[in-house]
Amino acid sequence: MGAARSTATARGPSTAMTDNNDTGAGPTNRVAPKRGRVELPDLTLIVRPAGQPAGIRTYTANELDEAQAYADQTGGQADRLQ
Repeated sequence: MGAARSTATARGPSTAMTDNNDTGAGPTNRVAPKRGRVELPDLTLIVRPAGQPAGIRTYTANELDEAQAYADQTGGQADRLQ
């Protein structure tokens, strides 16, 4: 029998592609949504904060005041979805 080959390198043991080895990421903080689920056709407004793609939020027609407040707070604009 041949000797077992090691997959270790100078940088350490090899890891599978599916391993989560991103040491720069900290724990996530999952926050429950403030409203219940809504149907997709009920979402009529979108706010896109400038330069913050992760800050995009959608709202129903009944949440117009909240959408406008968020837009004002983030420098975005509340737009109607077609």
